[in-house]
Amino acid sequence: MTLRMSAHRFWFRLVATLAAVLLLTVAGHASGRKVALVLGNGSYAAAPALPNPLNDARAVARMLSDVGFEVTTGYDLSADQMRRSVRDFEQTVSGASIALVYYAGHGIEVGGTNFLIPVDAELKRDTHVEDEAIPLTRILDAVAEAETLRLVLLDACRDNPFANRIQRSGAKRSIGRGFAPIEPATYTLVSYAAEAGFTAEDGDGEHSPYARALLETLPTPGLEVNFVFRRVNAAVREATGGRQQPVFYGSLGTEEVYLVPGEPKTVARDPAADFKAAQAVGTADAYRAFLEHHPDGFFADLARESMVKLERVQVAAVTADPAVANDALPENASLEEIYWRTIRDSVLADDFRAYLARFPDGAFADLAKARLDALSRADEVNALAGAPAGTRPEKAALRQAAMARADRLPVNMLQYGLIALGFEVDTVTGVLDRNTRKAARSYQASIGAEQTGVLTAQQKVDLLLAAASVGDSHAQTAVGFMTAQGVGLDVDYRLARIWFERARRQGNPYGALNLGVLVRDGLGGHPDRSRARSLFAEAAENGVEEAKVALRSLEGG
Repeated sequence: MTLRMSAHRFWFRLVATLAAVLLLTVAGHASGRKVALVLGNGSYAAAPALPNPLNDARAVARMLSDVGFEVTTGYDLSADQMRRSVRDFEQTVSGASIALVYYAGHGIEVGGTNFLIPVDAELKRDTHVEDEAIPLTRILDAVAEAETLRLVLLDACRDNPFANRIQRSGAKRSIGRGFAPIEPATYTLVSYAAEAGFTAEDGDGEHSPYARALLETLPTPGLEVNFVFRRVNAAVREATGGRQQPVFYGSLGTEEVYLVPGEPKTVARDPAADFKAAQAVGTADAYRAFLEHHPDGFFADLARESMVKLERVQVAAVTADPAVANDALPENASLEEIYWRTIRDSVLADDFRAYLARFPDGAFADLAKARLDALSRADEVNALAGAPAGTRPEKAALRQAAMARADRLPVNMLQYGLIALGFEVDTVTGVLDRNTRKAARSYQASIGAEQTGVLTAQQKVDLLLAAASVGDSHAQTAVGFMTAQGVGLDVDYRLARIWFERARRQGNPYGALNLGVLVRDGLGGHPDRSRARSLFAEAAENGVEEAKVALRSLEGG
C-alpha cells in the first residue's frame, strides 16, 4: 500500500508554499467543491401558513447555484422528508470544501435543544418534539465532513404559534421563543436570524429581512466570510429599525475563507524582504525558491553564497567535525534512539512529554525528565539549548514557526499514523472524515488531551513520531520529510536520511525516493550520484512517477 499523497509530493508543495510567501497572492481559501442544502417550510398543517419561507428558500437556492454551489432543495417537507433530505445531502458533503445549509420556517427550543419544525408537526406536548421535529445537531452532523467550512443559516426564529400552545410535561422543560445559544465545533459557523431567545420578522415584502440581507451580501466576490455576516447583521438591524439582531456562533482557523472568491491580487515583495523570509526558513530549497523570483542582483548573490555554505556545512557535519562524527548513530540504532535523537535538542517541553508517554521506562527517560525540569527554569534554558545567553527566544521562535508548518501535514499521513497506533480508520482517504475524527478523538483521549477530533500541530508531530517509533514505514517517511524540511521539527538532514532509510528497508518506495534526493544533493552527507541513481531506480520500479522523472534528470545531467 502506497501513500496517496507521498511525502515527496508534499515536500515540493512546501517549496511552492514558500514561493507564495515570496510572491504574495491575496486570494484566500475558496477552492474546492461547495455544496448546499436549502429547505423552506411555510405551509404548516397545524399552524397558520408563513408567506415568505418558500420565496426565501427558492431565491437563496438560485443565488447559491449562481455562485458555484451544488444545491439540493426541499420545500414544505414532512418530518420523514426532511430526514431523508438531510441524509441524502450528507452523502454529498464528504470531500467538499464548503458545506452550507439554509433553512427558512419555524424552529423551536425545548429543554435547551433546538429543533427545525416540519410542516406535518403538531407538537401538542413538549415530549413529542423529538419524534416530530429535526434537531439542529442532526444538521450539524450532516455538514461535519466538509474540509474548510461548515455553515448553517437559520431563518427560523419567526413568531412561533407552537411555543404558545404546547403542553409541558411533568419535567417542565423550558420552551423558548427563539433558539438557544450553541457552541459548534471549530470551522463551523451557525447564524441565527435573531438573537438567542428572540423571534425574527417574516417581513412585509417578498423576503424576510434576514433572507434579503443574505441575497444582497453573500454573492459579493472577495468578501471574507466573517465580513459577510457582519454586513448581514448590520443590514437586518437597519431594515428592522433595530428590532431584530442576527447573531452567529462558532469560530474559524487563521486562514481567510471566501464563499465567493474575488480576483487574485498579486503583490510583489521587494528582494530584501524575500531574502529575509528565505533566511528564516534556512534551507537550500528556500534559497532556490527565492532565486526563481529574484535571479539577479545583490540578494541573489547572497542567496547563492548561502546555498554553498549550507552544502559545506552538511558535508562537514559528517566528514570533518570529530564531535559530530563521534555522535553519529550506529547502523543498528533502535527506533527509540532515533526518536530521541530527533527531539533531544528541542526547546519545546511537549516534545519530551510525548517521548515519556511513548517510552515511560525508556533508555532516555531520565534525560527527558531532566530536560523538562530545565525547561521550567528560565535560567537553565540557554544552557539546555546549547546557545549563548539571550538566543533561546530566537531558537524557540524558529521551532514555533516549524510547528506552525505542521498544520499543513496531509491528512493521509495522519491516517496512517492513527492506524499504526491502533486507532481505527476505515480507509486512508486523505479526507478528514467522520471516522478519522473519531480515531483522532480516541488518540487525544489516550494522551489526556481535549477530544476535539482535530489534532493540534503538536499532536500531529507527536502522533507521527510515535507511529514511526513502532515501525510504520509511512510515518517514518513522514518524519524524514519533517526533519528535512523543518516541519514541526528542527532541520536535520542526517536524521532525515536515517528515517528515510528505515522506511526504505521496509519496502516503502517513497523512503527510497526521498533518500535519493538527499544523497543526490549532498544533504546530510557526501553527494553520491551513483547511489542516488540506484535509489531512484528502486522507487521507479515500484511505480513512483516522480522517481522516474528524477532518474531521467540525473541521467541527463
